[in-house]
Amino acid sequence: MMSETLDVVVIGEGVAGLSVTLELAKKGLRVAVFEGYTFGGLVLTITQLDPHPQGELSSGADFSSNFLMEIMDLEVERYAEFVTSIEPAATGYLVRSDTMELNTKHVVIASGAKLKSLGIPGEIEFEGRGVSHCADCDGAFFIGSNVVVIGGGDSAMQEALILAEYAKQVTMLIRGNTLGGNAVLRSKVLATENIEQHYQTTVVEILGDQGVHSVITQSSIDQSQTTLVCQGVFPFIGLEPNTQFLPKDIQLDSQGRVWTNDQLSTSLPNIWAIGAVRGGNGLLSDALEDARRVCNNIIIQ
Repeated sequence: MMSETLDVVVIGEGVAGLSVTLELAKKGLRVAVFEGYTFGGLVLTITQLDPHPQGELSSGADFSSNFLMEIMDLEVERYAEFVTSIEPAATGYLVRSDTMELNTKHVVIASGAKLKSLGIPGEIEFEGRGVSHCADCDGAFFIGSNVVVIGGGDSAMQEALILAEYAKQVTMLIRGNTLGGNAVLRSKVLATENIEQHYQTTVVEILGDQGVHSVITQSSIDQSQTTLVCQGVFPFIGLEPNTQFLPKDIQLDSQGRVWTNDQLSTSLPNIWAIGAVRGGNGLLSDALEDARRVCNNIIIQ
């Protein structure tokens, strides 16, 4: 095991984590960052960011890569490992992974969130055989097909708009009685001829053979069930924060997100939370603003 003393340990290399790591390193602080998955987080699946924080045309991969290249130029310590625990220490906190332990004054939780699962029959069985979580990646496989998008928030609407460029028909299955999220996205979705919405509807099962051929839907009004023919299923029903490694003393809200005050400090001193792990609107601009604010707060201290 290695033991080092740092100013800040950042947990996560999504956009929020990359941004705060870069800003802190530019200020001359000694920073390390952990990421057990791939840098960039969920934004890597987006081929064209809309809206883009700087008003440019760029893919999620390019946007994240620009941060990473600058971070590497500054020789920030990067560890491709999952954090397993955060414990109090004499100088602040001890951050542990399976092979390392780092002492640090501050911890920034930027571990993001993962897509929620439907938890219904057929979801796991047909993953990669009709069930997908990336319209940008897999949309071209559904040219001329019928597909369903499950959900009515920003991510679901973005996926539906992408799929509409390929599919014959996109049907959005929405638990509530209206589309949520961004007004601009709502207007685009409602104006797209091959996207339709079924409200107060849930999916109870995904059916298929070699691949998906239909879903069984249920009305929340009268509980009646209907079989809807489709070749693709894209679930986007929200995000589940990645908090499994956090100390039990870290306060979470009713949705399992890390609670923060107005300064983005958690319930433990000098542990901060930014990005999707604490909620927000899920926009890149929100993640970048969180990173800027936490960097300033740490510098002031």
